Amino acid sequence: MITHLITNGCSYTYCQNLTDRETNGWPYQLGKKLGIPVINLAKPGSGNDYICRSTYEYVYLEMLPTIKPLWVIGWSQYWRREGWFNKKNDYDVVIQAKSIKDITNSYQRLVLEEWNTEDHGRKTLLFKTQVKTLFELRQDSYLMIDICSPDEDYFPGIKDTALGRRLQPMLDYVYDHRHLNGISSVRHGLNTLPCGHDDLEFHNRFSEILLGKVKEFYLPS
Repeated sequence: MITHLITNGCSYTYCQNLTDRETNGWPYQLGKKLGIPVINLAKPGSGNDYICRSTYEYVYLEMLPTIKPLWVIGWSQYWRREGWFNKKNDYDVVIQAKSIKDITNSYQRLVLEEWNTEDHGRKTLLFKTQVKTLFELRQDSYLMIDICSPDEDYFPGIKDTALGRRLQPMLDYVYDHRHLNGISSVRHGLNTLPCGHDDLEFHNRFSEILLGKVKEFYLPS
């Protein structure tokens, strides 16, 4: 039995700038369709390291043992990264671009100067493996999506290399039938908000697609 919907991701899962996002956003529409409460851990601007970290922290530090969740993870751009800032005693987004132009923050500049696509790509694969393993061990229901941008920015480029062949077992583990691809086709032909985020029509359409997947995998008739 699924008691709660828990989502995590970046601004596209937070439903940034959408009017009445806690009603119209796809996590909340999906929760309403399933008749269960929604806990949205998404944070605008966050990367996959945040998604992995905050998912684990929520499970072990905050989640009640009575909750039997359906998780929907909307993975972010693979090149985003967070860092620890002692002044705030908290994590924050450190890097959101591949350019050091006009960057004055010394930590962020250091990260960009030491930019390594393989490092970011492989860490994303590790984050996804960790989160999926957590859900599998807990026997939680889950779906994972590259909602912000596809991993095709990185992974197909190594597919036929020695590294790609070595990572293939991890890729096969992560990208199974519960990892939804092709989200660009959902957005095809739809308008976006002035900020570039998804408009209401996308949220309506996407919540229906997710509902179908939940019924297929977890709510057999």
